[in-house]
Amino acid sequence: MKKFKVLFVCTMNRMRSRTAEDLYRNQPGLEVRSAGVDKEAVQPVTLEMLVWADVIFCFELAQSRAMRKMAHGRRLNIICLGIPDRFFYGDIALIRELKLKLTRYLGEVSEHIANRKTGRSYLDDPIPGNENDPKYKEELFKTYEALGWGPEMLRNPTDQKEFRKWLRMR
Repeated sequence: MKKFKVLFVCTMNRMRSRTAEDLYRNQPGLEVRSAGVDKEAVQPVTLEMLVWADVIFCFELAQSRAMRKMAHGRRLNIICLGIPDRFFYGDIALIRELKLKLTRYLGEVSEHIANRKTGRSYLDDPIPGNENDPKYKEELFKTYEALGWGPEMLRNPTDQKEFRKWLRMR
């Protein structure tokens, strides 16, 4: 069975597109990559990547324009998600937004996002909105653990220490 090729493109390929790629990487029937439109991106988008993809999800209209310019008139299947650059990599709010907007195109996120012990997806439950709230951090840490992400994915060094401590206690 041929896999459906999905390309996620943001500006720098550090936060949004990488989070989306990691979320859908193990989705059955999909082959997923990510890139950025900026020349300094972790993985700059190339014409070959654009031609490879069955569908391209970008996060802002400027990214769509940049890819169309790069394609020199080739037909591209681009869908703009309208998710602004205000999230960090693996941000729980970004994951929820991606899940909300991508489910209609790519289906539900597969089981790799769920807790391996209980089968419960941490993204299905409401999380308190204040990131300084201990309950929010607990849910964030559970999500990171379920995704297999380490403490280095957290931006704040204090959060990294708390996450390491939390992992040792489990």
